[in-house]
Amino acid sequence: MTEQPTYGPITPANMPRLADLNDDTAPYPCQITVFCDECGDEVTADYLVPAGSTSADRLEIARKHLRRHGWSCSGAGDYCPNCGLMRTRYAIAEYAPILGDVYAERVRQITKFGEQHRKDGTGGPVMQHKADEARACCEYLAKHGGADWRAVLLEEVFEAMAEDDPVKLRAELVQSAAVCVAWVEDIDSRAGAPS
Repeated sequence: MTEQPTYGPITPANMPRLADLNDDTAPYPCQITVFCDECGDEVTADYLVPAGSTSADRLEIARKHLRRHGWSCSGAGDYCPNCGLMRTRYAIAEYAPILGDVYAERVRQITKFGEQHRKDGTGGPVMQHKADEARACCEYLAKHGGADWRAVLLEEVFEAMAEDDPVKLRAELVQSAAVCVAWVEDIDSRAGAPS
């Protein structure tokens, strides 16, 4: 049985054989450079990548490797260890008031109701249909003047309600919570808004 190749930085253990370089389905070497979006530092390395991988797939292989070396890499950007730490500090300071309000509400809930454990109650064709409707509404509004916060939040919430996989459900709930924070930020940024 053939071993699954290890994608990532090329090492003696995963180095492609010359014969494999003529096989269109075999992993191949690829040089990838990742730049820090803050200071411009760059890291260039040779990686083993899967055949048929997209540029986004190859970038994610490099990012995965760099995360192990202290880089902060996501759809929001790539930041070297020094810049990533500074951005984290700025983000914590920026979001502290809103997240403090969320924390205070959680304390109030725990005080009133205690620790709660319930079934998820998500998934199924009805919730999938509602998620599809919410997505279509948001897309329609985006094409006709811009989606409002209500539409964006409902799309995220209904996508969460449609999930029966706990890992995907958790990710959708985090996205819903992030939209709520963004909405509160927008309210707080308006002139004369309560804080």
